[in-house]
Amino acid sequence: MKKFFMILNFIFAVTLLNAQATDLFFSEYIEGSSNNKAIEIYNGTGSTVDLSQYVIRQSTNGGNWQYLHIFPAGATLADGDVWVMLNSQTDVLLFDPANADEVLAYPSVVHHTGDDARALCKVNGADTTIIDVIGIPTEDPGDGWSVAGIADATKNHSLVRKETVIGGNTDWTVAAGTNTDDSEWIVYDQNTFTYLGAHTMVFEPTSVDLFFSEYIEGSSNNKAIEIYNGTGSTVDLSQYVIRQSTNGGNWQYLHIFPAGATLADGDVWVMLNSQTDVLLFDPANADEVLAYPSVVHHTGDDARALCKVNGADTTIIDVIGIPTEDPGDGWSVAGIADATKNHSLVRKETVIGGNTDWTVAAGTNTDDSEWIVYDQNTFTYLGAHTMVFEPTSVEVTFQVDMSVKV
Repeated sequence: MKKFFMILNFIFAVTLLNAQATDLFFSEYIEGSSNNKAIEIYNGTGSTVDLSQYVIRQSTNGGNWQYLHIFPAGATLADGDVWVMLNSQTDVLLFDPANADEVLAYPSVVHHTGDDARALCKVNGADTTIIDVIGIPTEDPGDGWSVAGIADATKNHSLVRKETVIGGNTDWTVAAGTNTDDSEWIVYDQNTFTYLGAHTMVFEPTSVDLFFSEYIEGSSNNKAIEIYNGTGSTVDLSQYVIRQSTNGGNWQYLHIFPAGATLADGDVWVMLNSQTDVLLFDPANADEVLAYPSVVHHTGDDARALCKVNGADTTIIDVIGIPTEDPGDGWSVAGIADATKNHSLVRKETVIGGNTDWTVAAGTNTDDSEWIVYDQNTFTYLGAHTMVFEPTSVEVTFQVDMSVKV
């Protein structure tokens, strides 16, 4: 049997939309003492919205949707802004009504108790669709619903949506959660009005796979490599290897990770040369301290590749350098000659995945490079990495393996 391979590269531009909310959602809910009550709605859609396209429904004591709130004529909500609805009898020392968008007299959507559900709805012609909920309209929970493991949290508490929530949730049980980790809400004490009037949404990006986040080629044997996991899940490092090329001799050295090694989401794997000066980096903080020969006994003209292993197949997912090229002392990065020698390279926070095209990743200047070049023996950043998503249109290359067995 012979196996013929045809690899097709498809390149096209896509706009990464996950940095924006799909629609409005509840960002805060306050059920305080007496009539100290409020609801806040956040717009993270990227555009100003017309509030005539939205309504709020409220259920009382499990009686299903009853009360209907319609926003004022002509009302709009700018991107990144919030709409605050305040009970007209709220103590002015808790929140100045002049800072609210609506101050509502009885009866209203902010004359609620802990067992009253409410829904934010999108109106499209004759259709009304629920896009976010607090509580369950057909259920009377008694005093209130539990949130984040706190009993009766919708009564005598303030709930603030976590910054990492980027959209509404029509499943209240899931949104409320069972503990502080899995809940979409943070529960504050009664009459906490500190956060009312502003909301922040922070997109937590995930990378497609692991990638090199730092490379150090310092004096003598002060050398290290760092790998970052931003995939959203813990990964098994038995599914990865590192290849290294010396002086343009193509891939030669193979690094296999220790048996049972895993890398948690948001964490880094640090490989340190065993002869690195302990004053630069404590070997106790490294995941692997490697004696000669190893993947961290490199000079500036040694390429390396992070590879994904899938059965008998090994695929390169990130590279530093070009394996078939001897650049002399080192490769240029960000317009700095020989930057892979006697420098430390740190991947920019805005990079969210590996790059198999070293020329593109290295770039020609500080703007188009994926790397920041630091002076020799800079170990300051080793041991941690941050990935920050910046919404943009990007060019994505897909390789499709159209294998045919003959």
